[in-house]
Amino acid sequence: MGRGSPRPVRLRGRRPPGLAGGGLERPGQPPASGRYDTLGQVYGVVVSGNHAFVADGAAGLQVVHVSDPANPSRVGGYDTPRLAYGVAVSGNYAYVADGDSGLQVIDVSDPANPIRVGGYDTYGQSVGVTVFGPYAYVADGEWGLQIFRIGDAPPPPVPRLDGPFGLTAEGFEARLDVPVAGTYRVETSGDLRSWESLVTLTNVSGRVRFLDPAATGTAQRFYRAVRVP
Repeated sequence: MGRGSPRPVRLRGRRPPGLAGGGLERPGQPPASGRYDTLGQVYGVVVSGNHAFVADGAAGLQVVHVSDPANPSRVGGYDTPRLAYGVAVSGNYAYVADGDSGLQVIDVSDPANPIRVGGYDTYGQSVGVTVFGPYAYVADGEWGLQIFRIGDAPPPPVPRLDGPFGLTAEGFEARLDVPVAGTYRVETSGDLRSWESLVTLTNVSGRVRFLDPAATGTAQRFYRAVRVP
């Protein structure tokens, strides 16, 4: 491996054993210089400065101090909502591909105390992310490549649909999780191409219940929420 841009490392096996560092003096047989057994299952890692940022599956984002490769030590972490499959770091932010919860943005300016500052719930399952310039490129499963402009600030928080879901005597019931107070329009579609307004929720925040009386008897139904200016 020559000099240039960092490349991802793919780990194979039933359970990756954590974070391990190896010297590259003998590329054919790199010895393990050190190891740290993380809390979860390692899917991705990127190094920035003296720290390794680890996408650690169900354990979320783990931050490991690696200035001494022979003695890596955990300094902090953030338990993301779902499974952390990939991570990229740019400036003070770590961008985590977090499975069903999409792209999560974590402030790591204090590695001992990472804080979530934003995110975007993609339509698919986010399994990888890389940052180049002002953009984050997310591998989003069946929904392909998703591109987000990030610049110097994290993406703004967005509403997301949340459970419990279920059919009641009134229709299909769900919740809208609203991170920023405002007015939101819930829309519905049967094919993800054409969308119709279902209900407008005025001046709401937190978790808000809504109903779709027409959902009973339909083969499939999709929902999304749009903030109304």
